[in-house]
Amino acid sequence: EKEEADSWRTGTLVVNDRPLGQVLNLMKKWYGLTILVPQPKLMERKASFRASLDSTRQAIRGIEASTGLQFGYVGQNMAFTEKTVAPTPEAKKGKK
Repeated sequence: EKEEADSWRTGTLVVNDRPLGQVLNLMKKWYGLTILVPQPKLMERKASFRASLDSTRQAIRGIEASTGLQFGYVGQNMAFTEKTVAPTPEAKKGKK
């Protein structure tokens, strides 16, 4: 917790095992980003990462990696959603 509390002094955001709902509040505070999560149950996923306060991309990638979610857009809004799995070539052949 001390590392999380003091990390801003070194220009880093440190998140250790926090629910996504809390992490999104930090994203708003430190990066000015409002990111939606259309499925409320996903707000409980835990995130852990380190990111430069100068890099929204690094923070978003950290959230994706630790929660298993994907970043994208729903309409014009930034959002984290469940990963979509592209069909395998074998599955595509079966649909013909």
